Amino acid sequence: MHTVENASEKIQSVIKGVKMPQDIADDVLKNFDKLGAEFVAVRSSATAEDSADAAWAGQLDSYLNTKRENVLKRVQDCWASLFTPRAIFYRFEKYGDKTHLQKISVAVVVQKMVNSEKSGIAFSVHPVTEDYNQIIIEAGFGLGEAVVSGQITPDSYVVEKEPRRIIDINVAEQERGLFRKAGGENEWKDLGEKGKEQVLSGKDVMELTELIIKIENHYGFPCDIEWAWKNGKFYIVQSRPITTLQKKEADEEKMVWVKNASGKKIGYQVIVPFLDLGIPYIQETLFGELSKYIKNAFYYMWGVDNEGMYYLENELNDLVAAVLELIYADPQKIEKTHREAYKLNDEFFQLALKLEKIDFAKFSDKELAELHKDFTILQEKAHIQSTLSTWFVDSTGGLFATRLLKETEEIIKGRGQELNPAEVFTTLTTPEKDSFGLKEELESSKKLKLITGNKKARDIFKNLTDYKEIPTALQEDIKDAIVSHYKKWRWTPFGYMGPAYDLDFYLSIWSGLIKQDFDVDHEMLKITERVKHVKKEKEEVVKKLKIPKEKLRIFDLAADITFLKGYRKDCSYKGFYAFSFMAREIAKRLDIEVIDVYLLTHKEIYELLTENKTVDLSVISKRRKAGSLILKGDKLTVISGDGAEEFFNSQNIKKEEMITEGNNFKGNCASAGKAKGIVKIVNDPAEMGKMEKGDIMVSHTTFPSLVPAMKKAAAIVTEDGGITCHAAIVARELKTPCVTGIKNITEVVKDGDLVEVDADKGVVRIIKN
Repeated sequence: MHTVENASEKIQSVIKGVKMPQDIADDVLKNFDKLGAEFVAVRSSATAEDSADAAWAGQLDSYLNTKRENVLKRVQDCWASLFTPRAIFYRFEKYGDKTHLQKISVAVVVQKMVNSEKSGIAFSVHPVTEDYNQIIIEAGFGLGEAVVSGQITPDSYVVEKEPRRIIDINVAEQERGLFRKAGGENEWKDLGEKGKEQVLSGKDVMELTELIIKIENHYGFPCDIEWAWKNGKFYIVQSRPITTLQKKEADEEKMVWVKNASGKKIGYQVIVPFLDLGIPYIQETLFGELSKYIKNAFYYMWGVDNEGMYYLENELNDLVAAVLELIYADPQKIEKTHREAYKLNDEFFQLALKLEKIDFAKFSDKELAELHKDFTILQEKAHIQSTLSTWFVDSTGGLFATRLLKETEEIIKGRGQELNPAEVFTTLTTPEKDSFGLKEELESSKKLKLITGNKKARDIFKNLTDYKEIPTALQEDIKDAIVSHYKKWRWTPFGYMGPAYDLDFYLSIWSGLIKQDFDVDHEMLKITERVKHVKKEKEEVVKKLKIPKEKLRIFDLAADITFLKGYRKDCSYKGFYAFSFMAREIAKRLDIEVIDVYLLTHKEIYELLTENKTVDLSVISKRRKAGSLILKGDKLTVISGDGAEEFFNSQNIKKEEMITEGNNFKGNCASAGKAKGIVKIVNDPAEMGKMEKGDIMVSHTTFPSLVPAMKKAAAIVTEDGGITCHAAIVARELKTPCVTGIKNITEVVKDGDLVEVDADKGVVRIIKN
């Protein structure tokens, strides 16, 4: 102790005794004058200060109510305070025998002084109980130094975040307070009867609470905040991480999150409306009673390897159980919801058709903002109305499918029939409507027939190697048909951010089919007769098994759920393809890149266009790296950049585990049948070229761009999904065996493995690797 004090005294005297370099002194005074303030706070800011593991709170000196004539001296005193005995000890306590390796210097902040009438500190997480749902605020009369230094006992207020309310008030009698002296610096004054009053009113506490939550959300971690109050207005003068919190294992065990869906290439434009428009809309619908399962805890991670939606495990299970209960208890309610869903999706599709023809350049900023707002609201209503009974049904890896398959087995057994339960289940849950994908395929087949019906055109396509543009030698009617098809259907794989198909996709598909002597007439007949065959097969099964009407109604609902999910996606893809043209105009007016439009929320776009604001590019930069959108109660929090990744890494995510039975990997029967073949892992259109006829296609998930590869597959296996996923829908249309929901299967098998797929039982077995 004696050695440290001696060293401290000598080092500080050297620093204080040297004249400040003139260029620095001039710079300090010049910028002091720019503040336009008579009094300033001179505050230390060490390079290692306020980090996640070292707060340095109170270790270095600050000087309040400093005037111009003293500012240079106080800056020098701040530099010297890096070597007070307490600061030296703090460094040694933090860094031990590596203290000498810490290159710690100190900057000095000179900020306009808030001559506070009231002040204090606040913690966005209760530092004692470590309850993340509680804020604690401490408040005293006068300058905050009195509270921070512990020289007075402040009032304390405990506020619950959700629901937002004050749950504890402790008023302390304050005998004296620290205030500004007439000529500068500070002095203690007796408060008398004033010191017995409550410092902050309930209204003040709630106003300050909103600021505290806003700051915590901005940084993405718990914050220790200094605040001041003057003339009815709050000022935030400092924020640092809370470094004393310990992870509570018991709470972490309760807060187990599960990844519910992947979310590659989905920006704020899609997810934010789901959270702050869609969730309230659920309240207005027939499914209002289910919104509690969604509102309590949900977050979405975008921009890093862990993209996707995350729910608390128990709440997700409760939600799906509630939806299934509703399907069985009140199918009429589901049917009514579906009718409204089709209506809204049709409206959205029609809006998309209009948007494709609009010249957005002719719109004023206000008109463009209103159009974008209308688009967002309609899209989200259509999305939520469809999602209520479709997406959630498959949210726990095919719980609905498992239940229906078991009921199918019981019906067959009860009738004494020798039918394959998986085939019956597939027949009864296959939609009796043609998807957009099938409609496009039929029209594509007609174009192919037009080409093959013309010898010159057929020969051109048979020898075609460059697909970048339409061959000039083709007849005008064939050229027009190609362009027409390309313009009408190129949106089908768009997703939410694109890209759409290019012309080369269609030219290469038609050329490849012609080179293979594809039987186009047979394909067209199969598509046109599909619905008739589905109905006929269903009628035969119903008649043979004498399925009662109330049970058949559930199977019909399952088929409609399967169709509606795909229909909603297709309408969304069409809408966002059309939106991409609007996005270009928005990007042009905001002077940002088009991709950055998807990183703005719909509300931000409206404000930027209508209030003539400039985009904060630093915010965009953070969001490009990572974003986390968190919903708790009615509050939506957006965290970006490092804070988003820190939030994600701090969560207890349950690893999705593969279910095995002996040597079999277990999933869900999405389309009945069996197959044996060589594995080809296809997660991206660029990987489709390796698929050969009869291969087993294995993917994380499938989407429209992968359909050409799916047509070659003897069976399809995916990690995600249930009976309503894209793979299941396409597999049924193709009459291809399909197993969904085998977690991590793409990590277990590899290209070239020989596997056996028994979709009837929902299993995959490796024969040779």
